[in-house]
Amino acid sequence: MNFFVTGNSANGGSGGGIFNRGSGLSVRNCTIEDNVASDGGGISSYSAVTEIIDSTITNNTVSFISTIGNTEIGSGGGVHHEGTGSTTITKTNITNNNAGFRGGGVFGEPSSGSRGSITITNSVVSGNFAVDI
Repeated sequence: MNFFVTGNSANGGSGGGIFNRGSGLSVRNCTIEDNVASDGGGISSYSAVTEIIDSTITNNTVSFISTIGNTEIGSGGGVHHEGTGSTTITKTNITNNNAGFRGGGVFGEPSSGSRGSITITNSVVSGNFAVDI
């Protein structure tokens, strides 16, 4: 069974398609596309355990304009992980996502010094764009 998460928006927030905070989440056989957020256009995981298997994450966008200096700071066009926990991506295509700052396809960042992990196995990360690396 395929599941579609498409055309959603989290204006000023994280996880345009899916947001997971502090819990376990398994995404299987899912297409996540055309979603928009400030961080994690497709999926955002915050201090959580998230697994993404046999899925497609495509054409998602992250755009957030900082009030300081009027610059783009949004990260993780396809997938964004912040804080503790882990995000595991297996047999998934992450393509054509766009971030205004960093991590067009996938981006991970610590939160208050706590570090989680991102593991990508047997997947394609291609054709994504970010202004910074």
